[in-house]
Amino acid sequence: VKTMLRNLACAKGIGVFHLYGLTEMSVWQSMTKMSLDEIAEMPIYISGDRNLLSQVQVSCNHDNVIISSSTRRCYDINDKILRSLDTGDTAVWAEGGRLCW
Repeated sequence: VKTMLRNLACAKGIGVFHLYGLTEMSVWQSMTKMSLDEIAEMPIYISGDRNLLSQVQVSCNHDNVIISSSTRRCYDINDKILRSLDTGDTAVWAEGGRLCW
């Protein structure tokens, strides 16, 4: 898959994007356009202005990915508003503010 993505990224006018978020939390997602060098790591989030879905925050607490938003509302099964969610995914911060699996 990564080889195919690298080939696409080398083609003129084709961008490669990584969309991260839980299916059941589709209003809380991050999306980054990856450079050719970033495809090998497949970062799920890149700090700064690289998240194209700006109303969503992604952080990492003790290697656990936390996703949240102060403007987009998500509710649990009991109709309680969630402030943040531990996704159950693990990741680490890499050089350049990239959160990687």
